[in-house]
Amino acid sequence: MTTISKRIVLVRDSLTQKDFAEKLGINPNTLRSYECGRSLPNQEVLERVCVQFSVSPSWLLLGKGEMKSKENEAASATGSPQDTVRTDTETTKPRANGEGALTEKIRLLEELLCAKDEVIKAKDEVIKALGAENEAKNAKIRSLESQIDMCGGFVDRESFSSLQRRPPHD
Repeated sequence: MTTISKRIVLVRDSLTQKDFAEKLGINPNTLRSYECGRSLPNQEVLERVCVQFSVSPSWLLLGKGEMKSKENEAASATGSPQDTVRTDTETTKPRANGEGALTEKIRLLEELLCAKDEVIKAKDEVIKALGAENEAKNAKIRSLESQIDMCGGFVDRESFSSLQRRPPHD
């Protein structure tokens, strides 16, 4: 999948837009605009999608990795995600009520921030590449204009412009 909008549709799966929007606490029209690509969900909505549907933030934002978060899947298979938490040794253990949910939320936010940084870096690279491409095209245009100017009286710019509009002869 290449876009967040398409990935949101995959997460929604067989739920209606109304039911899915209700679970996320958003208006169904807002969900429609996300799914059509007219707008992007904010960080809060992305977090809700990840937490409520056990979706990996990296997959949701970038399309990288697996759709389902392994830790969230394991937690939901053994009990509610509020009762488990990931530790430094990659194991899960029961925690006091609410503590596990808060820890999981923090982990997901950290993962979202990392994914956001990757998106920003990728966007900057695309902008840089487009800028270099445009600069090369502008240099070529300047070079061609200079060559036209060197021709002087042989080719005037109006004649040249009309030649560009005509289709080539077969």
